[in-house]
Order: sequence, then C-alpha cells, then structure tokens
Amino acid sequence: MDTSVLALERAQIIFSVALGLVALLITFFAVYVAWSTMWGDRWYRKGPAAGDPGTSERAA
Repeated sequence: MDTSVLALERAQIIFSVALGLVALLITFFAVYVAWSTMWGDRWYRKGPAAGDPGTSERAA
C-alpha cells in the first residue's frame, strides 16, 4: 500500500477527531451559557415581581 495514502487517511482521522472535539466544546459551552442565564433568571421571569408596576394588571 502506498504510504501517501496512509498519511492522508491519518490526517483525515486526526482532523475528524479534532473537529469533533471542537464541536463538543462549542456544544457544552452553549449549554452552559443557556443553563446559567436561566438559573440566574435573566431571560425570563417565572411570575410577576412583587411591587413591580409594569407587571401588575392595573397597569395594562
């Protein structure tokens, strides 16, 4: 078997593994960011805030 073919296959395998690791890293970081903002209650409120006139029914 030709050694240049083996080198190409090895390079493709290394690239595939590296690309997969980068994809996993990005996925885990995205899940962490989404989880931390939800945990911190920054994106949405679970109910009307006490004393907040913007969320009371009389303000509508």
